[in-house]
Amino acid sequence: MRDATAGDRSPCFAPCPSGATMTKFRGVTVEEVIAAIRKLPDKSCALDVLPTPQLKLVADLIAPFLCELFNRSLTTAKVPEAFKFAYVTPRLKSKT
Repeated sequence: MRDATAGDRSPCFAPCPSGATMTKFRGVTVEEVIAAIRKLPDKSCALDVLPTPQLKLVADLIAPFLCELFNRSLTTAKVPEAFKFAYVTPRLKSKT
């Protein structure tokens, strides 16, 4: 814990109400998903099942499924449990 935040209370988040939908978002297109995949750096995360270079190779095949997943997630306000995890590696700041 950082000294600057040591005395602060933990954040709290209100749960999304049951039946809530997010209708103000414009859905993503397959072309947008492909373009976003192609812009990714070639590095990968330890949690990635499919490394980024291989994802780029199959972008045209997997983009329709990702597009559907993203759009459903936006319209239903639900995120799959598997996407709620992160691998965080702290990095020390240099003093110079």
